[in-house]
Amino acid sequence: MNPVRITMKVSYDGQEAELQTMSGVRHERDGKIYLQFMQTISTEGASTPTLLIVENSTVRVHRKGDYASDFLFDIDNRHPVTYNTPMGALPMETDTRQLDLFISDEILKIKMRYNLMSNDQIMTAVDMIIHAVVEQHI
Repeated sequence: MNPVRITMKVSYDGQEAELQTMSGVRHERDGKIYLQFMQTISTEGASTPTLLIVENSTVRVHRKGDYASDFLFDIDNRHPVTYNTPMGALPMETDTRQLDLFISDEILKIKMRYNLMSNDQIMTAVDMIIHAVVEQHI
């Protein structure tokens, strides 16, 4: 396992991007890359354990706790997700429009554009960039 510094830039519906910086760990097993970190989810600053898995050309984001969810991002495919919040569960789908990956031994960079859908309606359009750098290379 390698310690990493993760920056995540997220923009919703074309609004100004939110930027988060987190520490985590990266490891590889069976051709998959795993990032584990605590992610701030809410405006109240609540954090949730997050596991991001890159396999082939897909990205899965698995969250535990009050915001438990399991998102699958796969270009041009929709995947169901139940997005849990403290106010209840929201059944949705991810519709991934762009998924670019750059992978090296020191860097993992993911650029995604996706829609969160409900009843075939776009609930929010999301642009996300995740950049994870092994700490000894910062």
